Amino acid sequence: MTFWKKQPQAAKAEPPAPQRPEPLALIATGVCTLAGTGDYAAQGAVQLQINGGRAHPELRTPVAGQGLQPVMTAPVEDAAFASATAPAERQLLLARIALGKLLETRPPEPTDVRTRVQVLLPPEASSRGRQLTQEAVWETLVEAFPATAAYAWGFTRTATGGVQALIDCLAPEAEEENWQQLILLGADSLLDARTVLALAQANRIMTAGAGQGIVPGEAAGAVALTRTPGAQPVR
Repeated sequence: MTFWKKQPQAAKAEPPAPQRPEPLALIATGVCTLAGTGDYAAQGAVQLQINGGRAHPELRTPVAGQGLQPVMTAPVEDAAFASATAPAERQLLLARIALGKLLETRPPEPTDVRTRVQVLLPPEASSRGRQLTQEAVWETLVEAFPATAAYAWGFTRTATGGVQALIDCLAPEAEEENWQQLILLGADSLLDARTVLALAQANRIMTAGAGQGIVPGEAAGAVALTRTPGAQPVR
């Protein structure tokens, strides 16, 4: 009779720890607001509670005991916007200026860095959103900044704004691009007559005869994030 010595089983190898993605660092910003296009323009306007409201020359709404009163709006006061009256035109201008400021201040990127641009636009269900197509945004911005034609572009059209845009960029199909830099760009203008009158009908808008309510405005903002190791974040 033959006896076989039982060999000790080798210990199972531990599965490799999942690789943690590089943290995102903020490396550049760009804004276009009624407070200007400087690095801290929007922050300063918020802290100083500057709303830039002024009486609209044409739009009026009834106010109890005061008759028809002009509604207050806060347009960007810039010569470039003088001839842009449609919401889509103003949003394109806002986006172009904000992206331009970002690209001016962003550190030079290596030629092999893959970049994605995610653009936040108003929901298509809104009147101002229906007038602005993704194709028009892409064509306008690439024409203004030809180098961005090599970037991957995506669009988010939802009321949840920046949070949803970042989620879209971290979705598996977007992650397959293996992007290293991400530009989030958002623009909106609430100055079109439909939006203003809808706020007035809901008694939510500020008028020349009332001290409370929403002052419809417009702005654009862009931030550049990077996964590049050792990148210096903005201060």
